[in-house]
Amino acid sequence: MKEKIALVVPEISFFEVWEVILSKIKRRKELAENLRKEANQIGRSNYAEKSAKNLKESAKLLEESYAADMSSLEDSLKILKQICTIIDYSPTIHTRSYLITLDKRYDIVNPDASVYESIKEFARENDGIKIHPNKNTDDFDKKIIREELNNLELKFTLIQER
Repeated sequence: MKEKIALVVPEISFFEVWEVILSKIKRRKELAENLRKEANQIGRSNYAEKSAKNLKESAKLLEESYAADMSSLEDSLKILKQICTIIDYSPTIHTRSYLITLDKRYDIVNPDASVYESIKEFARENDGIKIHPNKNTDDFDKKIIREELNNLELKFTLIQER
């Protein structure tokens, strides 16, 4: 009998993605606002009416893009939550991740420390081989981390960009 692969995601990873997207959206909102201000300034002169119109159109496109990104993100997160097991971000994980950031042997900061503690907690509580696909394994490529994860049958693998 073949075993199925279970997709498991630390809850903190959802917050991390959310923060990144929201910061990009905030920058686009500010840019759209600045484009509108500039359009209003240069639009006061007859010779620049076309440029002002183009700037306003660009601002509108930016607003539409961040609304579409937000909707796409919400849809993706909804699908992920339906098909995966989520590792709750518990007070214990929070405390342990904070302590790791203070321990120089780990040389890891948050949110990576929180992700690490989440997957370590899951690995402790579940049998079998676990694989953690990651785009940035360098943050976790420390001797102490490799040893801890090997003891828990958890392997990191690098995801290549397309």
